[in-house]
Amino acid sequence: MIMSWAFCILVLVFVLAVAPHVVVSVARCGVAALAVLLVMFAVMFAGLTLWRAAAIPTPVPAAHSADDFRPAIPVGVKKPDKPSPASVAKDARVVEEAEESAISLEAEPGKTPLPARPAWIDSAPAQAGDAYRLAVSSGPQEKLGECRPALEQELKKAVAAYIDEYFGKSAAERRRPSDVIGYDLAYIHKQLVKPGHTFEERLQLSFGPMYQTHALLEFGPAFRTELEGRRGELERYVRETATAYRLRGLALGFGAVLCLLSVVFAYFRLDTATRGYYTGRLQFLAATAILIVMVAGALLAKSVIWM
Repeated sequence: MIMSWAFCILVLVFVLAVAPHVVVSVARCGVAALAVLLVMFAVMFAGLTLWRAAAIPTPVPAAHSADDFRPAIPVGVKKPDKPSPASVAKDARVVEEAEESAISLEAEPGKTPLPARPAWIDSAPAQAGDAYRLAVSSGPQEKLGECRPALEQELKKAVAAYIDEYFGKSAAERRRPSDVIGYDLAYIHKQLVKPGHTFEERLQLSFGPMYQTHALLEFGPAFRTELEGRRGELERYVRETATAYRLRGLALGFGAVLCLLSVVFAYFRLDTATRGYYTGRLQFLAATAILIVMVAGALLAKSVIWM
């Protein structure tokens, strides 16, 4: 970050030292001040890009956002071609019964019968003793192999939603706590999904078989203790972020002052070089440049605060 600041300052010093000598030769064309202004804006945008990359600390990317908590959509579902009204009504009843019951197909003769559908699949999120239980589903999928990736995405979203609710969505300022504190799938399957709390089923629908996988998340005292242990990490991130925003504000103010000084300096140098023949035009260009710098500084300040 120090190198980025040093680079920006060196570029600005170079512009202040070299630009007046370069633009004197083209002062009669009336584009010298605009050329200086374009160079200054290029420097400001380059410096802002470096601040964006270096100022804000990078959070730990381990959990997805919890706002888009939607069930997975069936992939490539085959639908009948132009069904009759009677068949449509019949299919609707079949689909409704299948979705409500979600009964697994029986095992083939001679094989071990499939286990009964657990009751926790249809249960609502609730507190069970000292643990909070939440059933997560992959949603109906066309192939059994598509169930696991869909279930893993829903597990990560559910854990992220619990973390956001535990700390409060405003605990990490402009980010969600789950963007800073997250857990990978290995931890989720090992610590939050108990053995035997997963279930795979095959649904027989009117347009063909579909597959679905379920898992039961349990957020117990051990996990809450783990979250409390990482509260300091969240607070440290908030402090570092606030410091970075202050540094950005100071850097932006310093850059704006340098730009204004360079405009005034270029005006006096050009006015001296042209012996006052173009004083009116140069004053107009300088005033326009100062106004543009002020407006651009205000817009950049707003973007820096909220980026």
